[in-house]
Amino acid sequence: MVQMIQHLLAGLLASVTLVGGGATVTEIPSPPGGIDPQNPPGLAEFVERVPDAARIDCTIIQNRTGGTDSLVPDGPDWNESFGLSAYDANGRLLGTATGSANMPASAMSITLYAYDAASNSTRSSVYVGEQLISETVRTQDAQGRDATYTSFQDGVPDETVDYTYTPQADGTLLCTQTTRRADGTTSESSYVVDETGNPLHTETQIGDKTITTDFTYDEKGRTTLVVYDYGATVPSETHNAYTDAADGSYTCISGLYDNGTLLSRTEQQYDTWGICIYEAQHNPDGELLREMTVYTLKP
Repeated sequence: MVQMIQHLLAGLLASVTLVGGGATVTEIPSPPGGIDPQNPPGLAEFVERVPDAARIDCTIIQNRTGGTDSLVPDGPDWNESFGLSAYDANGRLLGTATGSANMPASAMSITLYAYDAASNSTRSSVYVGEQLISETVRTQDAQGRDATYTSFQDGVPDETVDYTYTPQADGTLLCTQTTRRADGTTSESSYVVDETGNPLHTETQIGDKTITTDFTYDEKGRTTLVVYDYGATVPSETHNAYTDAADGSYTCISGLYDNGTLLSRTEQQYDTWGICIYEAQHNPDGELLREMTVYTLKP
């Protein structure tokens, strides 16, 4: 079923571009394919690390490279990479791996995840081969929001972050992060979140400029609007529109605007697990910029 949806979407997106509510037939170049999604490098080694996986996916990613626009690369060359993901029967992510066609399995980075009884993510461990490179440990409060975060390098803690949430008059929360580093330095930052911990407003100081980001969500907690104000006449905006199916799958159409101009349009298909199984990003003329296809290897 997943593959059928992918092929239908691929055919649709290769021949039709939505422009101003209408359909315009366009010619889209096809990226080359060099990685076998049914047998990517390092698959056997990855499977050994996630023995409890109920589902394993291989994601093939094709990106246009080069060009003059750093936000939407539109050069003539393609870059191909892949990723592996493993999920348990509850849909929780157990592990990921990333690689390329020329990367030996021994050089692949594999990240494994652990959860508590409430399905909160508590630990992530990054390995290259059998060597543990880094690790993070998280705790959550009674509402499931981040409470502490500690990162380790070579088994030694190098950074700890404590989160506190202060109710605001408008019903939002001010989340304050206090970071303590191994060298003894401490820093503090804060941003506005909703009751579930989703960010609503953030501010980043770069030199004498304050960059703000504002988020809006739908009733299911999915991002519908992101406004990124970096000082342009018109802030950068990403608009997401969702269409839900009866079986729990859904699609998302996303438009990226910079200084009032449409830069790209992205179509995504999510399956009943809530996993994005296909993504295609196009420029305003309908040319393919990025394509991501997920192949489910197990079951």
